[in-house]
Amino acid sequence: LLVLLDISLPFFNGFYWCTEIRKISNVPIVFITSASDNINIVMAMNMGGDDLIAKPIDLDVLSAKIGAIFRRAYNMNAAPNVLEHRGATLNLNNGNLEYNGKLIDLTKNEFKILVMKGPNWLDTLESILESLVNIILVNQTKEVE
Repeated sequence: LLVLLDISLPFFNGFYWCTEIRKISNVPIVFITSASDNINIVMAMNMGGDDLIAKPIDLDVLSAKIGAIFRRAYNMNAAPNVLEHRGATLNLNNGNLEYNGKLIDLTKNEFKILVMKGPNWLDTLESILESLVNIILVNQTKEVE
């Protein structure tokens, strides 16, 4: 999610809307404007904007800046945070459990059990994961029959 915002808007200007958006969200905001003098650049950044691109817009520059903002804001290059045990891989970013190449749907509670963080959760995670995988596999086998 990203907001492209012009400074010159009817009724309320882009600075106003940027301030209002910042009250409820940290979504990246990029100003696109023909008013690219230093005072507007400074105002855009001080009001909570992440960048300002002057009109006329070069699409390659716009694409590169938006990509950079997405990488910073949403950490798109981060490796998935996963736990692995005996053929089972639990992706902590999206809640997927994969076992021997098969994707297993987890309920919210099953996922919470797998990632609960008690004082010794790393020690108990192996036994919990093994038990849960066995339960899920037994349930899937019953559904097939």
